[in-house]
Amino acid sequence: MMTVVVMGSGCASKSGGESSGVMKAPQPTQGMAAASGTDMDTLGRGYSAYLKQCAQCHVAMLPDDLSRASWHKMTWNVGMEKEDEQALVRYLLAEIKTR
Repeated sequence: MMTVVVMGSGCASKSGGESSGVMKAPQPTQGMAAASGTDMDTLGRGYSAYLKQCAQCHVAMLPDDLSRASWHKMTWNVGMEKEDEQALVRYLLAEIKTR
């Protein structure tokens, strides 16, 4: 018997040009770095962690907002390193700020 858990709260369902209706995670840009005050290396690390870790459990969806408690729980569930978790949160905050 297989149990499937769907964690959909806080995730975007906006059409970002994708036929599936899921917004695709953008690569970090200088604009994201400037808007968030985060360096490109950190944004790159967060982007990589997002693509690598989030896709393990579900389709990678961008959040409309960021609840630190829910994101910490998800990153803990996949065993993400603290530095990757911090970079991931910085990447997501930068992405939200530049929409």
